[in-house]
Amino acid sequence: MPQRRPMVVAVSDDSDSEAAVQWILEHLARPGADIVHVVHIVPQQHGVYTEAAHLPPLAVQRDTMVQHAKGFCSKRFCPMLDEHKVEHTVEVVQAGGEAAAIGGALCDKAQQLHARLLVLAPHRKGAVKRILVGSVTDYCLSKAPCPVLIVKSQQAEP
Repeated sequence: MPQRRPMVVAVSDDSDSEAAVQWILEHLARPGADIVHVVHIVPQQHGVYTEAAHLPPLAVQRDTMVQHAKGFCSKRFCPMLDEHKVEHTVEVVQAGGEAAAIGGALCDKAQQLHARLLVLAPHRKGAVKRILVGSVTDYCLSKAPCPVLIVKSQQAEP
C-alpha cells in the first residue's frame, strides 16, 4: 500500500481556489490513499468596538464566522473531493490580515498536519500592492515546512 500523503490546500472564495483543488484531484491525490486538508483563513477580530452592547460577545462572533467559513468550504470544495473519493477535512484558521500572518498560519497548519505538500492559488495583486502588503505565496515559498505548489488559474489575467 502506498504511503499516505497529507496535503494542505489553502482556499478562499475565488475560482482560483477551485482550480487548485481540481488540479490536485486530477494530478496528485490518490483515492483511498491520500488526505487533503482544505484550509481557509478567516480574520482575527480585535478591538473594543466589537464589544458594543448591540453586538453579540466577541467569542460568539468568532464562532459564527468560523462556522460560516467551514460551511462555505464544505459546500464548495467537499463535493469535488467526494466525487474523486479522496479523504478530506475542512480546517478554518484565524489569522491577522497581513500576508505574513496568513502565510504563517498556513505554514503552521502544514507543520501541524505533517503535510507533504502545501498547495496555493496566487491572488492577482498589482506590483505596488504586492510590494506594500506582501504576498502570502512569497511567504509560504520561503517559510513552509514542506514543498509548495502554486497552481495558477487558466483564466486570463485582468
